[in-house]
Amino acid sequence: MLTRLFFNHISTVIREARLDYEKRIAENKDTKTLFMYIRTTLSGPVKTVKVKDAAGMVNDNSYTVADIFADSLAKVFTVEPLSGMPNLSSVCNSNSTTNIKFSPDAVSEKLRRLKVTKSPSPDLISACVSKTVQPLFPLRFLF
Repeated sequence: MLTRLFFNHISTVIREARLDYEKRIAENKDTKTLFMYIRTTLSGPVKTVKVKDAAGMVNDNSYTVADIFADSLAKVFTVEPLSGMPNLSSVCNSNSTTNIKFSPDAVSEKLRRLKVTKSPSPDLISACVSKTVQPLFPLRFLF
């Protein structure tokens, strides 16, 4: 009996720790951590769920399920009139991004400090690829 209580307590502690970890990942602004966590929790191909359509038929075809979800989301979201949108042309300066300057030394330093063991950024270019390609394309061609 004591063993059973101990294992129940350990299971509760592990579940609470996992929920706390997932909460910290959700609140974190770093998307790499989230993508890495998702990849480690998937243990095989992702399967779609079975969904009932409007007629009550159960569907498990990926395309049909996607259409059902799209139809349900289309009912929730509304199209808003564009008349209430602010005019951003007077607020934004179109020349604001052209004044940004990067020196080749700064870019080289950033590439040098990339950690090869980290997961790729959202553009899916790994640090290993960036470091390997850098000597092939000297930075002076970019500036």
